[in-house]
Amino acid sequence: MENQKSNLLTGIKFFLLAAILILVSSAFIFILKEKNKELVVNQEAPSISPPQNIISANKTGFLTIGSVKNQYSPGQLIEMEIVANSAGSDITGYDLIVAYNPQVITFKEAQSLVDDFKIYPFDEKNYLSLTAIKDLKSQRETVFNKIGLVKLIFSAKTRGETEVIILPKLDKKETFFVDKNTQKIYPVLSSYKITIK
Repeated sequence: MENQKSNLLTGIKFFLLAAILILVSSAFIFILKEKNKELVVNQEAPSISPPQNIISANKTGFLTIGSVKNQYSPGQLIEMEIVANSAGSDITGYDLIVAYNPQVITFKEAQSLVDDFKIYPFDEKNYLSLTAIKDLKSQRETVFNKIGLVKLIFSAKTRGETEVIILPKLDKKETFFVDKNTQKIYPVLSSYKITIK
C-alpha cells in the first residue's frame, strides 16, 4: 500500500514539474515574441542592395538561386530553387539570408530538398532568414555537390521587378555553411531577377 502511495506521489510530482516547465517555456516564448514585435514596429526596414562584389577570393563553394522562368503574372506561384556546392566539406547546418521586394512578391514557404536537414524560415519585412540543421540521427555524409538545397515559394503580388538576392550579410545575420568541425564556410552567392507583368 505504501509503495502505491509512493508511486502515486512520484507521478504527481513529475506531472507538476512538467506542467511548470511548460508554463515557464510558454511565458518565455510569449515574452520573446512580444519583444520582437516591438523591435519590428519601432524599427524601419533595413535598406537592401545587392553586394557590390559577390565573388571573392576567400569564398568556398557556392549558392545559386534560380527559377524555371523569370516572368510571372500577379497571383501566380513562383518556385525558386537554391543549389549548393560545399567544395567537398561535410555540412551539418547552414544559414541563408534571401532579400526580395515584398511589394512585388510575397514569401509563402520554404522546403528543404535534402532529407537530412530541417529548415526554419523566418520571414522579415523585406528579407527571409533561413536556418537549417542536420538531423542528429543521420550518419550520412552531406557534401553538397551542385544539389538542390532549398525550394522557396513566393506569390506574385503586383506588377514590377524584383531581384531575389542571397545576401552575404545583413545586420548581425550572415549566409554560411557549418561543417562537421563547426567551422563556418562562406560560399560565393548569386541573385535572380523576376518580372511580374
